[in-house]
Amino acid sequence: MKIYSQSQMWKLHQLLILQRLILMLTIRTQTVSDKPGFPGKRRRGRNPVDKEYRRHKRLLRNRVSAQQARERKKVYVNDLESRATELQERNSKLEESISTLINENAMLRKVLMNTRPKLDERNDPKQDQLSNS
Repeated sequence: MKIYSQSQMWKLHQLLILQRLILMLTIRTQTVSDKPGFPGKRRRGRNPVDKEYRRHKRLLRNRVSAQQARERKKVYVNDLESRATELQERNSKLEESISTLINENAMLRKVLMNTRPKLDERNDPKQDQLSNS
């Protein structure tokens, strides 16, 4: 279940009111055109009241649509920001691991270089012949 802040709840409430208003206006339009005596065919020129009503209805739909788009964008941006934070944390952990491995590698190389001359001295046949003579 998603938890909304108070401002988000207020915005959702406003959207709900606007959607109900649009629904009421749509129903009102349908009932007016269904009344007996209302001409089935429309006149070529639109009634100025009808024109204003349609304009108002369109503006309300656009307002609701714009608000929904803003909400979707906000959610998208928040998701991107949280993903970026996670990736930055992962990146810093990986960099730390790389640094640790580089230090360990350098230390092992030094140990190897220090033990190699001793091994060479033991395996050198010239040294064995000189010591036997």
